[in-house]
Amino acid sequence: MKQFIYLLSSLFIIILASCSTPADYAEDIMEKASDMEKQTVKITEALSKKDIEAAEKALAECQKNSEETLKELQAMEPYDEKDELRKSVIEFVDFYNNIYKNEYRQAFDIVKKGNYTKEDVDSITTILLSVSSEEEFVKDDLISSFKKFCKEYELIISSRD
Repeated sequence: MKQFIYLLSSLFIIILASCSTPADYAEDIMEKASDMEKQTVKITEALSKKDIEAAEKALAECQKNSEETLKELQAMEPYDEKDELRKSVIEFVDFYNNIYKNEYRQAFDIVKKGNYTKEDVDSITTILLSVSSEEEFVKDDLISSFKKFCKEYELIISSRD
């Protein structure tokens, strides 16, 4: 009997999950992308206060969150067999995951040592410009996929100010 109840409960959950609307799906998946940008602000705020310890903590938290979000996105099913939006969000989150591990780590190593040389400043500038240009590319792809998904399902994009 317990197995039967467990089976019914599992089926009910699967049915509920598959009944989500395109709007719910789009909102959920785009919220995950938005979280990456919000998390990065924590790092920037700590750095602007010259609080390297808080920035290091924020970077570690951002990296952990991006890895968890990637796992969640990879486990998600495409909506109605259409997977462009989910793949774009995965690429976007993966971009942030990689910069947290690589470019931001390199910049932090330079910042932590203090007494910057001209080469240090040039290195940080190069890192930031590289991240910024690639971010623009993945963000444009994400926005394009989002707009396409909304158009396909006749969703209206609005702001939550």
